[in-house]
Amino acid sequence: MNARISLVRKHLKMTQASFGKSLGVSRDVIANLESGRVSPNDTFIQLLCSKYSVNETWLRTGDGEMFSKPEISLVDRLCTEKGASTLVRQLLEAYFEIDERVRGPFIDQLLNGLHRRLEAEQEKNVSAVETSPPATDADIEAQTEAYRQRLIEEKKRASQTSAVKESGAG
Repeated sequence: MNARISLVRKHLKMTQASFGKSLGVSRDVIANLESGRVSPNDTFIQLLCSKYSVNETWLRTGDGEMFSKPEISLVDRLCTEKGASTLVRQLLEAYFEIDERVRGPFIDQLLNGLHRRLEAEQEKNVSAVETSPPATDADIEAQTEAYRQRLIEEKKRASQTSAVKESGAG
């Protein structure tokens, strides 16, 4: 089991000191466990498996995969069910990482900003309609194409952001 504890730590790219600290033990304890001088107790094994999603059977016996399959999060299930984009999934995950005490004021501020922008856009659109001649078919086609191009660019940026985030997580 000592070699498997070392494999987990190395897979996580952690030093013995940082690994030990994350599990509430010293670097010396980790060194002793990895060398086989000391055997881990059940509490340590359960903590290690729980904290890092390590497959306990693999840790104890070497059978199976190193890591347990992570449970699908509530956000993942909701986004899948609703067909949400990667960007929406990332926004929801980021929102739930915010301290609960900050979420309410954050959302209030975000909504106030959105309302101001919508009002400004509506005012701009009303004044543009009042001052501009009726649009021709060619104008409508050009505006539609410009809008389509903006959507394509936004989708590309969201895809690139997602790819960068996923490559950074591996």
